[in-house]
Order: sequence, then C-alpha cells, then structure tokens
Amino acid sequence: MSRLRIDRINSPRKNLESQGITVLSRKHRNNINIFNLYHPPNNQKLDLDALEGLFTNATVLLGDLNAKHTAWGCALANNRGQDLENFSNDKAFLFLNNGTHTYRSHSYNTLTTNKYLDTYANDDICGPEKNLNEQLQKNPITEDLENEWLVFKHSIFTAAERAVPRGKHKKTRPAFTNDSQDLQKLLAKREHLLQSHNLNDNTDARIELKINAEIKREYCSIKQSNWQDLCKSLDYKTPYTRLWRLAKKLDTIQPQVENTNSIIGINVTPTANEKEAADALGNYYAEESKLALGRENKKSGRAARKLIRSCRVPASNELFNDPITSSELLYDIQQLDFKKSPGPDGIHGQFIVNLGSCAIKRLLHIFNLSWKLGRLPRQWKTAIVVPIRKPNKDASCMGSYRPITLTCMTCKLIERIILRRITFHLMNRNMLPQEQYGFRKGHSTIDQILYFVQRVKDAHNMKPSRHTMAVFLDLTKAFDKLNYEYI
Repeated sequence: MSRLRIDRINSPRKNLESQGITVLSRKHRNNINIFNLYHPPNNQKLDLDALEGLFTNATVLLGDLNAKHTAWGCALANNRGQDLENFSNDKAFLFLNNGTHTYRSHSYNTLTTNKYLDTYANDDICGPEKNLNEQLQKNPITEDLENEWLVFKHSIFTAAERAVPRGKHKKTRPAFTNDSQDLQKLLAKREHLLQSHNLNDNTDARIELKINAEIKREYCSIKQSNWQDLCKSLDYKTPYTRLWRLAKKLDTIQPQVENTNSIIGINVTPTANEKEAADALGNYYAEESKLALGRENKKSGRAARKLIRSCRVPASNELFNDPITSSELLYDIQQLDFKKSPGPDGIHGQFIVNLGSCAIKRLLHIFNLSWKLGRLPRQWKTAIVVPIRKPNKDASCMGSYRPITLTCMTCKLIERIILRRITFHLMNRNMLPQEQYGFRKGHSTIDQILYFVQRVKDAHNMKPSRHTMAVFLDLTKAFDKLNYEYI
C-alpha cells in the first residue's frame, strides 16, 4: 500500500520551474521522488545548481527543458542539451524516450504529421511529404542506379517547388541595442537637441551635441560589461565547439588596406572577372596537386588498382556484405548538419531531414544498390570547390585561399554509414595503432599533448635530470599532394 504526499518545490531562479511529488511505499520502505521540470526556450543557460539537488537516488524527472541532443532523438545539439547530457552522465541517470513529440519544429527530426486531417479537410501548404510520395510512386523501383538517383532527385525538387515559397529571405542582423536606462536617457536628450537645432538653428544646442562623447563612453562601458559577462559564462563545462567558435570570431580581422582585391594569375596580371579568377584558381590547384611519380610509384599504383578491382567480389566478412538498414540511415540523418551548403545536386539538408517514410525507403534502396554494385552515381563523384580566404592573407595571392569542397548530402550520408562499419571492423580487431589519437572515438589529440608534457616533466624530475628531444614534422600541402592509390 502506498500513499502520496505532494510537495511544491520552488526553484531559486525563475527560469527553471519545478514541481514534485513523493510516493511513500510502506511495503518497500523507500520513497520515489517524481519531479516535473520546465525551462522556457530562451538563451539562458541551464541552472545546474538547481538541478543538483534533484538528481538523487530513486528519482524520476519529467518535463520539458528545451534542451536538444542526439541522445534523445534530436537532429542537433545545443549548449543546454550538451550541459544536460554531461550532467546526467556525471550523475549516472538514464534517458527514456518513447518518441512522443510535444511540439513540431523544423530544427529537429520529428515524425509528427497532419496527414490524418486529410479525411476532413486538405491544405496544400502542409503537403510536401504527400507530394513527394506521389512523385515517387509514379516511378516503379528498378535496379538501374543512375535512373533511381535521377528519379529521386527530380521527385524532391518537384515536391519542393509545390511546397517551398519562392524568393530569398534576407537575413538582417539587429543593430546594437541595450536596455540601459542611462543610455536611453542620453539618446533621448540627443534627439531633443537635434530637433531643437533643426527648428531654431540654436547654436547653443549645436554645441551641446558634445553629448555624443558621453554616449560613446556609455557604449564602451556596456560592451565591456557584456564582455565580462561572456567571460564569466565560460568554465570547464563549456563545450569545446563554443570555445572554438568564439576564438575564430575574435581572430577574423582582415587587412583594411589592400592594393587590389582581384586575384593575380600565373602571368602576373589581375583577373578581369569572376570566370578568369575561377580559371586561375583551378589551374593553380591542379598544378599544386600534381605528383612527380617515379617508376616505383607507377608500379605501386598499378598494383593498387589491381587490388581494388579484385575487391569487387563479396567479402568473407558479413559486415561488408549485409545491406544497409533503415536504422543506420535514420541515425545518420539525425546526425546530419542540415545548415551546411548543398553540393552539385542542389539538395539541401533540410530536404533530407524532412523526408517521409516512402522517400526514406527509396533512398535506402539507392544506398543498397550502390553498396551492392560497388559504384556511385556519377553526380556523387562531382563537387563544387569554394575558395575561402585565409585570415590575414593577401587577397590577390592565389595561395591565400583555402579550397572547400561541397559534395552531395546523400553522398555524405552513405559515407558516414560505410565509415562507421569500417571503424567498427578496425576497432574490433585492434588494427589501429595505439599511437593514433586523432579521428578515434574516446581519444583526442589533447591526450597526446598531455602525455607528452607529462613525459617531459618526469624527465626533469629525475636525478640526474634528463634532456628531452622532440621532433615535429609538418608536411606542406600534405592533403593536396597525397597519393590516394596508396590508401
């Protein structure tokens, strides 16, 4: 027999609302605490101090904290979700998610739909998934890889033309605003002086416009206060991604005075238009990527190509023969960063995230067909190269631009699936060297740096102390001049 005792728990901050009940069990002589939490969707950080007392034994936490993380089905993770995930891991709490959605949003992958309302009414604005299904059902499934890809791409764009509004939305950044009462008073006083000067041509009022200096000082004070608040919000729990983005924003100062912003080609003449600049950069990258192969390298290349052709037979390991499952595809779609630019096919990440069940099955068929045949659609082998200028580099020099390759989103998906299988195979058989810390789960290059520093300190603490010698190797344009046949 159990009885309930309802306790109202007030949070020390107004951002986090909490209410709880305690279930008293006479039979088992232990209590179960059940808390309902809510945090509004604002920019405030999660109040971990208030949650500290809630994460105890025999506790169930329910509610909506507006925290996004891939651990509970979101397509992306925000800072609040990362904090909650780290905090729950420290407290050894488990998340239980049955897939029920309380809100439909474009920022995470939800399966909520209004298709059941079609029985009573129909709205064409809410039917992109329905339009896509109709387009795919018009074309039966075949074993032709190129045809399947063309049908899938054409169906997506046809459905998008019917559902997505035309035109571009200009993203505007709000001006610097602040709710400081002192600043608002100064701005109002300046506005009054300006109006007085325009109406009466009052010289005294014009002289009084020195109030601008006071406004500038107030702005500087506000900026300094905002910077101090930002520094206070950073601690050891701050995600590395946020720190890295902040560091890059602080280091984006470009030269303000330049001789020219036109790219100077190989013939030492400035390019006249965008086409000439693109041709000059293309020739430069092609020349930089050339490899001076000797006789031994060519012999190794022929052996590598022969080995690749021999691998097109079924492998003995079932991991490389089993078809790709829908769970693998759905997991990678959740991990997909839909904010990235699309590739040559023009399919945006938002299209992939909002695919319906019928389109998911068709895309899975394309992946399995490519996996079985051992080749990719021709368009997946093409890419768009976008030159991004390096910080503090001369705009006219071709070496000042870093080529960024944009590939198809669908090709990125199948690459992730195959990479996960290969990584599992290598880790399961301990085929990766112990010295490798980059691109390994649970490892980081920071660990290697810490080990190196510890080795140096241990050598200095020995009696007699020992000297440490380090050799650093930096390969210029190693990625551009890599012989991929050896991989």
